Amino acid sequence: MVGATGFEPATSWPQTKRSTRLSYAPLQGRIFADICLTASFHPGEFQGREDFKLQNTVRGGFLCGVLNVRVFAKYWLPVVLWAALIFSVSGDKKSVQHSSRIIEPIVRWLMPDISDEAVRTTVLVVRKCAHVTEFAIFTMLLWRAARGTVWKQSVEWNWKAALFAFAGAVLFAISDEIHQSFVPGRQGAALDVVIDAAGAVGGLFCLWLAGRWRKKW
Repeated sequence: MVGATGFEPATSWPQTKRSTRLSYAPLQGRIFADICLTASFHPGEFQGREDFKLQNTVRGGFLCGVLNVRVFAKYWLPVVLWAALIFSVSGDKKSVQHSSRIIEPIVRWLMPDISDEAVRTTVLVVRKCAHVTEFAIFTMLLWRAARGTVWKQSVEWNWKAALFAFAGAVLFAISDEIHQSFVPGRQGAALDVVIDAAGAVGGLFCLWLAGRWRKKW
């Protein structure tokens, strides 16, 4: 039998395995708990045991915690890891030099007669394109996490999830530029926030376009 605070000792238990699903809604707020317990009991085995309710409550809480960890790992962990990657790249003191070391040889191999000024312009354009790409991916991951946890009942294109992902990406872009302003040799720029926001819009547009192509909305 299920009591107000957990599982109460029952007068009899089936000898076969049984799955119990508990859903409750308190008077204040809306909280749902799904506890799946599978156990094999013998009649009268737990009669008179005061710790039975506590043991099952702990077991149910553990299972719910495992489920929450699985949801976090599936939807929000990729967001955290990608944000950490962006944050670590923005903290590189010699980011421009490292980019030039990779991009410049490729550009000069493709165009041997290119001027030094054109090379610097090309490196700058590639770096800004990297800004767009990384924040497009970040916005996609945010949208996926929001659709998978907050608005998971929505099957159509959800503008609330899109707005949430866009706002989250812009706020992170602002924090990233503030972080860069404290890194020696680098500086934050409002233009980069605009470029990152454009990447966020591009990522959402790609998601919407893919959904239209697959006839999801």
